[in-house]
Amino acid sequence: MIENNLEIKYQSCLLMDALHRNINDRFYSVSFEMYGSEIQVKIILSKRTDVEDEYIDDLMAEFIARQDIKDIKKAIVDVGQKSTPLGNIVYQKMYF
Repeated sequence: MIENNLEIKYQSCLLMDALHRNINDRFYSVSFEMYGSEIQVKIILSKRTDVEDEYIDDLMAEFIARQDIKDIKKAIVDVGQKSTPLGNIVYQKMYF
């Protein structure tokens, strides 16, 4: 249990570090969930354009590059406030 909590904190730090350079005001939420050795990232946007797609590509490339042995699934990208984040929230905008 302690090891899992440490791994979640570690992955949160890695994702947050990649997020610092790859975010704009259309990002509503960035979260992830761990399933064994796999990590699923979910990004919720208020609007999706080519600019956000570039940010997401860069964000995921940086996040993947920092991994040791984890398998990172392709990010889930949703648009709109009806979508719910995954269990470990790294970024959450308080309003749209």
